[in-house]
Amino acid sequence: MNKKNQKQSSIEAVPLKTAITALVIPVVIMWVVEIIDRLLFVVDLDQFGISPRTMQGLYGIFLSPFLHASFAHTAANTIPFGVLGGFVILRGLKRFILVSL
Repeated sequence: MNKKNQKQSSIEAVPLKTAITALVIPVVIMWVVEIIDRLLFVVDLDQFGISPRTMQGLYGIFLSPFLHASFAHTAANTIPFGVLGGFVILRGLKRFILVSL
């Protein structure tokens, strides 16, 4: 096996604290956004989601992962994100960030 193939098959060791932090930050952002959206009634943040057939609606592609329909929807997405994100972060922090983006 040459070095290139060996490098591709190796798994980057990510310190546990770094891995947990990388998983928790997006989850905290999702929950804070949902709390602001549901409880503070300042502005309906769901309007910044994906809006089909509009150029402005394309910005929602980047914002929609943090927007949810309810607290139940946020909770239902938190668990799979933690589990699947944990599996991805085992392959390395860079890969986790790229996959998450």
